[in-house]
Amino acid sequence: MTTFQTIEQFGGTVLGSFSKGVDGAASLNFGRSGGANCDTGCRHHPANYAPGADRAGWCYADIVERRADRVQLMHKLDRHEQTPPSVLVGKALLELEREEMYGRPPRPWFRFATNGALPAPADALADRMFLPRMRALLTHLNRRGTPVHLPCESAEKAAFYREQLGDLVIVRESVQTHSMTPDTIANHALPAGAVSFTAGEDVGRGPNKRMRILAAADAAARAWAKLTGRKTIVCPAVRVSFLSRCKSGRGNRTTEQAAAWREGAKCGQGGCPGCSRDVDVVYPAH
Repeated sequence: MTTFQTIEQFGGTVLGSFSKGVDGAASLNFGRSGGANCDTGCRHHPANYAPGADRAGWCYADIVERRADRVQLMHKLDRHEQTPPSVLVGKALLELEREEMYGRPPRPWFRFATNGALPAPADALADRMFLPRMRALLTHLNRRGTPVHLPCESAEKAAFYREQLGDLVIVRESVQTHSMTPDTIANHALPAGAVSFTAGEDVGRGPNKRMRILAAADAAARAWAKLTGRKTIVCPAVRVSFLSRCKSGRGNRTTEQAAAWREGAKCGQGGCPGCSRDVDVVYPAH
């Protein structure tokens, strides 16, 4: 028995925001990180770590959700997890259509699953209105010129959503290989589509750690591009966030200039559109 059976019964907004997105960016989540939708094959899944184990490899979103100052977010994600995905998508489309009706500008960025994950293929098919409403939502976003980031935490899930939605959106697979380096990349399987992965996880503590992580990410990006022949970038939002916290990285920028610099590197129009395009993205470990 679900909490909300119809769009009309769902109170409040389903859309959210997130700190890495430019001002006005929106997100739509389907549940908790490590919750019902997340594939336990994801190496960051909390189920793969023993109680008391080093949390360095845990899903960063799960850690954030458990913070004392994120209780409202946790409760919202719990509500979403108890709601049919088709209802969430239908409500998101109604909210965006209402914004258009009242003359508000298009959203500069739309991110699915900043927390949690998209429904598993079996669940997506069982909720018969989910995929048609996803197509309607993506069609609306495309018509309004809103770039979309749609990530999947497994190759199998990415293949499913590419088959269902790939004509409307770039579906991005999160590569699960630990510690992507030029050595591990050299013999990596070629991707079936756009991917993202993390680099620099094994960089040890010590001086200039962020700069060393960025160097690892740059090396991984070059090696991946050489292997695949695909354009590969290092996430500007994370790069600039790291650099702005180091005196050597900030250069001569004032505090105000550094803040504007960070804002300009965030996800979306006026920032970086990379995750909405057919390029591969390396995230410095953070």
